[in-house]
Amino acid sequence: MNKFFAGIVAGCAIAFAGQTLAQETLTVWWVKGFYKSEDDALFAAIKKFEDKTKVKVELSQYPVQDMIPKTVSASRSPMSTTSRLRASGRSTASSRT
Repeated sequence: MNKFFAGIVAGCAIAFAGQTLAQETLTVWWVKGFYKSEDDALFAAIKKFEDKTKVKVELSQYPVQDMIPKTVSASRSPMSTTSRLRASGRSTASSRT
């Protein structure tokens, strides 16, 4: 019985390890800076974060006028975090206020 239980635990650990490795990328949407120095500071911060955490950052920069429609569209996407939290019955901090 102990070997069976150990096998199940090991199998679950292997299954979830794959998911954990797949989540080692962080997607960031950011407004494109008006000045080159703004973008340079962002790139430096991302590099520092990646070096410290070993998490890859996937940066997408958009003009200011495109950011609001993209954000609204993403929040309504079936894959958005907000949509997944609502479907699971949990709320987000912004929906509690």
